[in-house]
Amino acid sequence: MWVCPGCGRAFKRKNQGHYCGDAPKSVDEYVASQPEGARLHMMKIIGMIRSEVPEAREQIKWGMPSFHAGKYSMQFSACKDRLSLYIGADAIENLKGRLEGFAYKKDALYLPYDRPLPVGLVKEIIRIALPVADDGPKVYEYDGMIVCMPENGGAYVRFPWDVREEFGKGRIKIHALFDGEPYDGSIVNMGVKNEDGSICYIIGITKAVRARIGKGDGDPVHVVVAERKDPDREGK
Repeated sequence: MWVCPGCGRAFKRKNQGHYCGDAPKSVDEYVASQPEGARLHMMKIIGMIRSEVPEAREQIKWGMPSFHAGKYSMQFSACKDRLSLYIGADAIENLKGRLEGFAYKKDALYLPYDRPLPVGLVKEIIRIALPVADDGPKVYEYDGMIVCMPENGGAYVRFPWDVREEFGKGRIKIHALFDGEPYDGSIVNMGVKNEDGSICYIIGITKAVRARIGKGDGDPVHVVVAERKDPDREGK
C-alpha cells in the first residue's frame, strides 16, 4: 500500500493520481489545483477550445475537464509528467500521420510537459473532436463594458446588434464567455435605452462571474456570444 504524504489516503499503486481534499467543481478549479507545468499546457488548450468552439459546454466529468459540442466531446487529465487528451478513436485515426514523436493509444494522445505544446496539432484536434456544424449558431464577439446597478446589485453588458434583426425575436437564450469565463443566460430588454432613445438589449453578468474575472463597474470585458438550444442551463 502507498500512503499519500499530502492527505494520508492509502492506495494500492504508488503515486496513484487522486485529489487531496474535495474534488474540483469546475474546469478552472481543476486547472488551479495542478502543478505549474500541467497548468500551462491546460490553460493554453482551454483557451484554444474557448476560441475555436465558444459554444462548447464545460464540466467536470469522470473527474476531469470535459468539453461538449452537440454529440461530440473531448476530455483531458493531468498526469505526473504529461497531459492525457481523450479525443476519440476517429480523431486519432485521422491524425496518425501527424503524431510521430508522441505517445498515443486508440482514443488518447499524451503531451509531455517538458516539450512545447504543439499548437497547430492541438487546434486540428479540437476541430476534429469538437466539430462545428456549418448551420451552427452565429458567433458574436466584441469588447464591452460592465455596468453595475446599485439599486439591485445586478450588472450587465450591452449587446451592440439589432436583436430582432439578428434573431427575429426579443429574448434569446445564449451561451456567453466573459473574458473566457463561461455563462449561460439571455439577451433581454430590461428598459435600458441607447443614447438615441432606442431599445438597448443587454446580457446580465452575475456577481459570481464578475468575481471570477476580477472585474466590476466600468471595467472593459471581452464578450463572445452564441445562441443556445438548452434553456434549462439558465444562469449556470
